[in-house]
Amino acid sequence: MGKSTVRRLASAGHLVITGAGIQAFNVVEVAPWVFQQADGPQTVIFHVGSDGTTMLVSSAPFEAFAKAAWYDTPTWHFLLLLVSVLLLLSAVSWPLGFLRRARFQRAGKRVSGGLCSLLLHMLAGIVSVLDLLFVAGLAFLLLSNPQSLEFSVPPMLIALLTLALISSVLTVGVVLSLLLVWWRHFWRPGQRIHYTLVALAALAFVGELAYWNLLGFRF
Repeated sequence: MGKSTVRRLASAGHLVITGAGIQAFNVVEVAPWVFQQADGPQTVIFHVGSDGTTMLVSSAPFEAFAKAAWYDTPTWHFLLLLVSVLLLLSAVSWPLGFLRRARFQRAGKRVSGGLCSLLLHMLAGIVSVLDLLFVAGLAFLLLSNPQSLEFSVPPMLIALLTLALISSVLTVGVVLSLLLVWWRHFWRPGQRIHYTLVALAALAFVGELAYWNLLGFRF
């Protein structure tokens, strides 16, 4: 059973059905919850159950599409990924900041939170860089040569999946470090909130990797 078709009202009694791997077509209602394609043989039946709506499309073979939950829609995943990427972008400079502040430590100058604080920023910054490299690399791979993914596993994809695994392991450390950040009251409240948002963005990114079957080598 497929998921997530998009239905748009064209005019009174008409629907335009798109998505879910089927070509868009116009249907007109001929009976309650039964629609006939305006310029073709397709018949669409909507079955309304207690757990949502199922769309049945007569074709060869017969296809059924279930109404997707809000958290299972492309819009939700796109927004979640966009917000996560923006938050991760805000932390990519943290490794450089770690090096700069480490020099201050060696010079005998006091840095808020000490070495532990610097290491936490370094860890979150590395995770952010790895995640963004994965996004950029996958986008490049899909846009430059999408056919390469149909019949083989290019070395670049293996490298990207390796980055994803390393980042996911490090993300566990970033999330656990939140306990230390709030318990020891590192930094100002605004900085702690920023760190928390970055950690949550990294965790959400791992969730997206798992959702799209990109976590691990599953060819």
